Amino acid sequence: MGNNVSRNIQVMGIVNLTDDSFFAGSRNLRPDGTFDEGLFRDRIVNMLDSGADILDLGACSTRPGSDS
Repeated sequence: MGNNVSRNIQVMGIVNLTDDSFFAGSRNLRPDGTFDEGLFRDRIVNMLDSGADILDLGACSTRPGSDS
């Protein structure tokens, strides 16, 4: 009522690029600790296929206690 603000909802997928994410399931690493490009690509495709409008690529850790 009287509010002309657009209320378009967008979905954001978050992809962690760091190896120290607090949620281990979000890391894109092989068992030996190296970056797994295939897993990374599959996660992005899955997010886009699931309706993500925006992808946030987290290249810098923000977990509590992380080095800056």
